[in-house]
Amino acid sequence: MQKLLSLKVLFLLTVAIFYTATCNAMTIVKNGQPAADIVVAENASIDIQNAAKSLQHYIQKSTGATLPIHATSNAAVSIRLQNAATLPDSPKLDPEGFILQGLDKSTFVIAGGGDRGIEFGVYDFLERYLGVRWLMPGEMGEDVPKHATLDISPAKIVEEPVYLSRRLGGITSSKSDVDGMWTWRNRAVWRESHGHNLLNIFPPKDYAETHPEFYPMLKGKRYIPKQGTWNWQPNFSAPGIVDEGAKQVEKYFQENPDSSSYSLAMNDSSGTFDQSPESLARRNGTKNSQGKEDVSDDYFLWANGVASKVLLQYPDKWFGTLAYHELTDPPKAEIGVNDHIIPFMTLGRMRWIDPKIRKIDQENTEKWAAVAKHLGWYDYIYGMTYCIPREWPHLAQEYLSWGADHHVKFYTSELYPNWGEGPKGWIFAKLLWNPQQNVDELLNDWYDHAAGPSAAPKLKAYYAIWEKFWTQDILKSKWWTQTGPYLPFTSTLYLADVPQSYVEQSDKLLDEAYALADTPERKVRVEKLRDVWRRYYKPSILVFQAEQNSTKPIETEAQALQTADQAAQEIIASHTRQEFFHQLPTYKDDAFYHYMAVRAATSKGIGWMHGDWGNGNSLLWNLLPWIEKSDAVKSKVEQLTKNENAVVQQNARILLSAATGAGKPLLANPSFEEGLAHWDLQQITLDFPARYNFNDANNAQKSTLAAAIQVKAENANSGKSSLMVASGHDGTKVLQFAHISQNIPYQAGNYYLEAHLYQPQNSPMAYVIQQTQVVDANGKEIKNAPYITSGKKVNLTPGEWSTIRAPIIVPEIKEPGAKLKITLVVRTLTVVPLGNWRVNQKTFVDDVNLYRLD
Repeated sequence: MQKLLSLKVLFLLTVAIFYTATCNAMTIVKNGQPAADIVVAENASIDIQNAAKSLQHYIQKSTGATLPIHATSNAAVSIRLQNAATLPDSPKLDPEGFILQGLDKSTFVIAGGGDRGIEFGVYDFLERYLGVRWLMPGEMGEDVPKHATLDISPAKIVEEPVYLSRRLGGITSSKSDVDGMWTWRNRAVWRESHGHNLLNIFPPKDYAETHPEFYPMLKGKRYIPKQGTWNWQPNFSAPGIVDEGAKQVEKYFQENPDSSSYSLAMNDSSGTFDQSPESLARRNGTKNSQGKEDVSDDYFLWANGVASKVLLQYPDKWFGTLAYHELTDPPKAEIGVNDHIIPFMTLGRMRWIDPKIRKIDQENTEKWAAVAKHLGWYDYIYGMTYCIPREWPHLAQEYLSWGADHHVKFYTSELYPNWGEGPKGWIFAKLLWNPQQNVDELLNDWYDHAAGPSAAPKLKAYYAIWEKFWTQDILKSKWWTQTGPYLPFTSTLYLADVPQSYVEQSDKLLDEAYALADTPERKVRVEKLRDVWRRYYKPSILVFQAEQNSTKPIETEAQALQTADQAAQEIIASHTRQEFFHQLPTYKDDAFYHYMAVRAATSKGIGWMHGDWGNGNSLLWNLLPWIEKSDAVKSKVEQLTKNENAVVQQNARILLSAATGAGKPLLANPSFEEGLAHWDLQQITLDFPARYNFNDANNAQKSTLAAAIQVKAENANSGKSSLMVASGHDGTKVLQFAHISQNIPYQAGNYYLEAHLYQPQNSPMAYVIQQTQVVDANGKEIKNAPYITSGKKVNLTPGEWSTIRAPIIVPEIKEPGAKLKITLVVRTLTVVPLGNWRVNQKTFVDDVNLYRLD
């Protein structure tokens, strides 16, 4: 690692040395017949042997000819895989660099600075001379043009990576699966460890009793974390903590001698650094550019000490760390950064669309470069958590070029891909190898290979819509924020700002791209992209915007009639979206859907979990009071019972039945007059970490978890009692969700749930959710049960009774003893300004019942 880091990294050195005018291209396949062999030394590593097999495989797939693999050449032309150091007058290459060159009329070499370089040279050879592209993981993502005869130029090509480490996080690096193999073929791999790791260096199981001083003083008390928790930082000023840190790192290298690096990065939390006088004295007493306490001086005194000690025994090792939260800014020059430590500056650099943020990041990069010999960027380029394609290829080229010009040689990101974003991952991989490439040419290349020349402009226009949204429109969105290292990927508020014209254009362009795709393989690829648009992206936009509109009061009959039309669209969109996620687990072996399938809840958009958006019936059920007072509205809803979509029909029928009070009540003790009889309660709790500042200003009396859910003779909607849910805590746990449920025998049909909820003034609650699950006779959820159209989220208004009504459509199943589990989920914990949490909130629940319709 030390050797490779000392090399001067070239942006791109492509030197063409042609033979005399009579020298022709080298023919390796002629008319579908092999005209060359592949030569690999007998003692070559398994990686090089596998690279030779990949070369053989793709040449055969392209031409039909199988080039034999030998240890010595038996053909007129040979393609030799070897180390560049064996070549005469070879430049000193980075281990990942490579040379492609015809040495003479019978010998072509793929030579690397190391095994990785040879392997990457093979992939470049296949891209350059055969036109192979690995656009997305899996065979579906491969584009392999056909050739009857294959001629290759003997010109000398020399390439080395600009960014020495190129991580697209969230994708495995294992060559044993298609996703990891995709990263290798596109050369998007990394060299060093830099993840959150202090909890592993100082595990409480080893140090809590023997060295409690290694843990932080917070609010005047020593905080001893539980094993495996991450919400703390060590006390870097504690006596002996440098020696113990070095001891742990040395132990790791003893057990993992082939590893070249180790992470010294802080745990993934903020506000948890030691506040003892000794630690405070090691800091500069100011806030950093993120507005947080600047702890960099304190931390790097420790990190530099650990690195110096370990390097005495292991002089070639490297250490990654994160410039994150309290460590965002560099330490002062006299402390500096050990030459073997690589700080990764954390920022979602899509934020460079804001000139102020761009300027701050550039200035901070230069400050870090002044004290750190090696510097990395940590980027947040998420795809999976977003509900529309998230694109900024031109901006990415800008900032990666700037970073490379300003001492940034290492890059890591959190991509967590959704391959519905098309060229995004591929573009980042290419730009990280060489950010000086023309991004429009790269995009055109991807679109041409993905869909064919005729369809390519349609795909290009589709993704350009979303690039415009994320690099121009988003600045005007309420979703946009200028604070923190990353954008609020847990929020879907950006969906409110998507114009209807973008939806219409996207529909049209993807349909046209599919029609124009020129091969069956390319049609499959475009259809995958269109599938994610139709079943995930587009429905997400429609449902979100409809749900927002559902909070607006309907004041006129004309508005009610218009709402009925919109309601049908919302129901269809929501059903499409929910059905897509219900089916996702069946796609887990499909490389295109793999990451969405294994992380389905996250892919939905964080905040949509637990069926938050339900079945998209809010607009329709807003018509309930209008059915009684407007014959026109009632007639309109009756028309929906004849809609071509069965789900719309059923929802309309349920609404009309609810309007007349029809239905058989099924739940026992609906008004809690018998206490908690017949009801099951579940508490979902959150650790009560010292880093949280719980605000009890609205109620000085602290609840306990035991008292957080009680039947009370107050705030009853009917009768004398109601169920009170409060956000109590017991000093170690805080109640986050309360699940109130009751099981009934499973019976197919149409139902609706009705419940009444009240919040006192000055007790803001986030929301209440209705869920329906299929469970067995023992109350356990039945996996792969039929999809039930249900779910409803209601935001409560303090000082008022709120009513939640949710239609539930239950299909036929063959599952003896099955039951329906009807649940209300009450959110009891709310974030208040400055990142605090408010407890001792209350919600009263009453008159909860489920009605079955004939």
